[in-house]
Amino acid sequence: MDKSDFEVFYNPHIKKDLKVFTAKEKDTFFVIINEIIKKDPFKGKKLKGKFSGLYRFRFGNHRIIYKLDFLNRIIFILRVSHRKDVYDNLI
Repeated sequence: MDKSDFEVFYNPHIKKDLKVFTAKEKDTFFVIINEIIKKDPFKGKKLKGKFSGLYRFRFGNHRIIYKLDFLNRIIFILRVSHRKDVYDNLI
């Protein structure tokens, strides 16, 4: 791990979220986490309103929702799902 990289932790529900993904979508998800978000978590869009403090990264019709702890260099991946479902039961 590059010392500029962030450490990534996954919500246990991510396994359930990924069950409906194709193998290619799962591969894309992990490439995005390891090659983009982990290296520059600010590439995602900062959310507002009741989701303030969270970020989202879009890929196709899917969204990755994550929380950033900049001081400790930690990224918490909260959800990954289709755009119409990703915000359900998030908070």
